[in-house]
Parts: sequence; C-alpha cells; structure tokens
Amino acid sequence: MYKRLRIYCKRAGIPNYCPHSLRGYHASTAISSGVSSDAVAKTLGHGSFEVTKRHYATPSSIQNAKALAVSERLKSGEKPALSPEEKAELLRYLTQF
Repeated sequence: MYKRLRIYCKRAGIPNYCPHSLRGYHASTAISSGVSSDAVAKTLGHGSFEVTKRHYATPSSIQNAKALAVSERLKSGEKPALSPEEKAELLRYLTQF
C-alpha cells in the first residue's frame, strides 16, 4: 500500500505521504465539514471519538465543526442549545474583543 501511494503522490506532483497521514487528513476534513464525530470514529474503526480526537482530529477542525453546527442551527431558526462548556467557550471568545 505504501509503495502504491508513493507512486500516486509522485504522479500527482505532491510530497510523499504515508497511509497514516491520509487517515488524519480524512478525520480532520470530515470533522471540519460537519460529519458527526461518531461517524468519523466509525469510518476509522475506532470504538469512540476520544481515540479519533487524540490521534487524528486537529483542534482547528473540532472548532470548525462546532462553529458549523451553531451556524446550521441559527440558519434553521432553531435556538442553539449550547452545553456549559460551549457557553463558557463562546463567552471567552466574545470577551476578547
């Protein structure tokens, strides 16, 4: 698999990546795009999102997913129900300006 991926990277004119890097890219991109954390964990074969979060999901992708979720709730007219942690995080963000 590694050898084949190396050939594809060379053909595409991009740096060499290992299969493990692609798993991380998949996890971060999926989370940023709003895919549920459970679905991402399942596609990677993890028993819980905690494993995915610890090894693959970048902090920025998790933040982007949270922002996307709030944005979608606001667009739908649904009152966003924030967890206590999300409320505290939002308050910290708003008070920095």
